[in-house]
Formats: sequence, C-alpha cells, structure tokens
Amino acid sequence: MVIIGIQWARGILKININRADTIQRILMQISEQIKVPADKLTLYYDSAMTSPMKKEYSYNRALASNPNKSLASKLNSLIYLKIDNGVQISNEFNSGVSFSNAIGHSIMGSNATEEEKKKVIENANGFAKNAITVDMFRIADRSYPIFGVSSLTSTFAIRIPQNKILLPFQQKALMTGYKTHRIMFLFGRIDKYTGKVTVHCSCEPQQKNFVDHVEILEEFNMDLDRNIAHEFGMECVGMAISRPEPTEKSEDYKHEMTEYMVRLAAKYQVEITEYFTTIVVTEKHAEPYQASDAAMKAYQQGLFLQSSSPTLLKFKSEVKLGTAKHLKELDSNYAVATLRIRNANSHFPDTEPFPPLSEYPSVMDVKKYFDDMQYCPMWYRLFNFNLLLYFCYERIIPESAIGDVIHQIIHKANINKSVVSNIDHLIGQR
Repeated sequence: MVIIGIQWARGILKININRADTIQRILMQISEQIKVPADKLTLYYDSAMTSPMKKEYSYNRALASNPNKSLASKLNSLIYLKIDNGVQISNEFNSGVSFSNAIGHSIMGSNATEEEKKKVIENANGFAKNAITVDMFRIADRSYPIFGVSSLTSTFAIRIPQNKILLPFQQKALMTGYKTHRIMFLFGRIDKYTGKVTVHCSCEPQQKNFVDHVEILEEFNMDLDRNIAHEFGMECVGMAISRPEPTEKSEDYKHEMTEYMVRLAAKYQVEITEYFTTIVVTEKHAEPYQASDAAMKAYQQGLFLQSSSPTLLKFKSEVKLGTAKHLKELDSNYAVATLRIRNANSHFPDTEPFPPLSEYPSVMDVKKYFDDMQYCPMWYRLFNFNLLLYFCYERIIPESAIGDVIHQIIHKANINKSVVSNIDHLIGQR
C-alpha cells in the first residue's frame, strides 16, 4: 500500500492505494471520501485538464503513460481531480468557509500579474467551481523571504583603487586601533553585462562611531553625493565599513557582517542598486559582501526588527530557512554572499587629498589645498570629489551650477567666473 496525493477543489487529498488498483477503483475510494458520485469524477495528469487518465489502467500503468513527464519524474507526479460542473461538494470539506475566486486572489496577493491570476483561477475552476489549488500557494510563496539557499549575486567582482581609497580608510581606522566602526560610501561605474563594479572615488559621511556600529547623521545628504557622481557618469556602488577584528571571545566571532550591516546593505541594495557592495575592513583584511535576495525581500516587506545580538537577525513575522523551518530570528551569516575584490586605477587625478565631510573640513583646509595646488589650472584643482562636496554643502557652488562646473572639469575648460569669484572670496585671494 502507498499513500498518494491528489490535487482537488479543496487542496490535497491523501488516500491509501495499491499500485495494482485501477484508476476506476481509486475514483471509487475518492467518491467515498468526498461524497461525490464516481461517475462525476475524472483524474488528470495536468492542472490544465487536457490529459485524462484512462480508468481501466492500473495506477502503475497510468503513471507510466503520463505524456507530460519525463521517465525520471513520473513516479512523483501530482494527480489532478476534476469534478463535473454543477456537482455540489459536501459542506464537511468546506469547514464553514465560503469559497470563492476572491479567496484565490487573496492567496496570490500582489505576487502575480492579473493575467497570471486569471489563468491559475481558470485552471482551478477546472477542478470545481471556486477551487483552491497548490499553484495559488506557489505564487504566494514567491514573496516569502527564504534564507539559507544559494542565490546568484548581481556583482561578480568589485574593483577598487586600494592605495588611493582603501588604504587611507584603513589608516584612519588604525589610528583608533580599529576600536570603532567607520563608514565610507563608494562611487564608480557598473558593467551590468559582466557584473563588474569599478570604484573611482569615495566620501565619508558625517557619522557617529561606536564600538559595535556606526550611525550616519541626518545632516548627510546622500542625494547631493549621488547627483555629483551622476554628473561624472558614476553612481553609488557600495560602502566600506571598518570594524574590530572578531576574536574567539567576541560575540560576533566568525561573523564579518553583523546584523545591522546586513540590514543596511539590504536597504541600499533595494533603494540604490542591486549591485551595491559592502566591503568589510578589519586590521587583517578587506572582504566584499552582498545581502542575499531574501534579505532584500525582508527589507522591502518591512520585516526587519532591531536586534540586541550582533549575530542574529530578527523579524516581525516568520521567514523560511531553507524549505522547511519557519523562524522569527536567524544567524546573520545566512543572509550574506561573498564576492571578489580586485585592485583598479581611478579615473580621478592624483590631486592633493581634501578632508572628507566626516572630518568637518574648514576654510583653513581649503586654503591649504589651494596653496598646494597653486600652479594647477582651476579645472584641475576642482577635480576632487570631496572638495566639490564641501563647496556644495557650503553653497560656494550652487547645486544648480554643479552640472556645468563638472562639464567644464571633464572638458578641461575655464570654470564659471561666478564660481571662481566665490572660491576666491572664501580663501581671501581677491
């Protein structure tokens, strides 16, 4: 004896059969269970009800004759039961629930197009009017965050000028002994055909640094940074976060990306670009990661809760781990994927460094910068991402004029006189 599952108007019906039983005998067993005459029932190989099973065949022969399956999958095929139109199904299978097509729509939610919903409901009505089918739940499952399954990352490798961008960032962290977390945003270009991301410049936002996390201050204007990058033909492609090296005694041992980093990465991958990459920088190495598709779905659905543990992600409602477990918290390592990191050359010239926004540069920093660059043309002096950011924040260069200024920088042309006048006035060189 074996137990088989049959898809019908109210879900999956399980019955005990002998493999030598004919399809007609199986229909009689079904008839006894659902209180519908056997002559009103037909078993099909497919949910579209196009390939009926011959009633005189044994169960084994019927499976072997399935025209829609490969030989390897015939024994695991799902069988579909159709009830002739007009036949009333006993209320004992309704459990007091009023079934209608509205329930099918509700189950599928917003995870299917109207055309797809229509097709699924038409197939369901082939079983019986207003039936509920497995296909509806499969569609509903699409939006369910499923952690712990391998998924392809959008980014294949991230290329970054390590001496020009990564090394100075590491040196700043080293000055504090890597005792706190620090963040830096990366800007560059994306090759969407190969998945390669190349970083050309960076900026450190105004931030508060803590032992176990970093907070970006509200005064930081990400839109302004992205607009300037856009004028150079770039976009925000990632972030670097420096942190203490996890040790065997630390709570986050063997967790390069802690739970808040996963939440932050998922947020930016959804809001900025799926190619957004997080580089975790410690005293020993720098490793790139991306939040998984499941983490992105969890962010989109607003499921993340703040966690008191650096290694545990917490959720408002249950998520899946693999295909079986339903959990409201899970290890953050299940939500990340590792990438490759390569060295690259920046398209920005090797101008004198200018302090990032996180160091709150002043007029004295501008004077020193221009003194060191006094023999260079103005377009070359302004070819510095952090300097342009500072000038925009201080309104030395109006946001409405930044596009023209960058166009002049790229084409090595004279800078607008009004902008030059503003700069001269700032540093007292009138």
